[in-house]
Amino acid sequence: MNNTHPAPRAATSPGATDAGPLVLCIDDDSIWEPILAEAARRLGARVVFVEDPKLFKRLAKEQSPAGVIVDQIMPDSTGSELIMWLRGLGSPPWVLSVSSNPLYLETAEILVRGAGLTSAGSLLKPLTLRTLTAALAPMLPQNPGQTRV
Repeated sequence: MNNTHPAPRAATSPGATDAGPLVLCIDDDSIWEPILAEAARRLGARVVFVEDPKLFKRLAKEQSPAGVIVDQIMPDSTGSELIMWLRGLGSPPWVLSVSSNPLYLETAEILVRGAGLTSAGSLLKPLTLRTLTAALAPMLPQNPGQTRV
């Protein structure tokens, strides 16, 4: 088993801004990273995408993201464990849960609300630009001049 994990990467697309709210995403499948980058760009947000739970925790503490997107099924941690960890932050972010299994999403929603965190909902994979943008839009303050679709 390989215990090395890629460094965090800013999920960006042309026209992305360095200002705006930060969304921290943890998922072991980076295939939907470009969709997330485009949704964030349209909403005037920044995104950092990580695969390592320890790095996710460190960045959540250091950077105080406005929100987090948490995959529920990962090899090194579960989304449920990370949700419960988030409640210990001084100013916990809102949480959007994603998974390819609807049963995990139901559990995640119960955990988010039970932990006293703000839920941005849950999305069943595969993700689309439209569903991801629709889920993020109510959670992110709109910046003048940003495109919404």
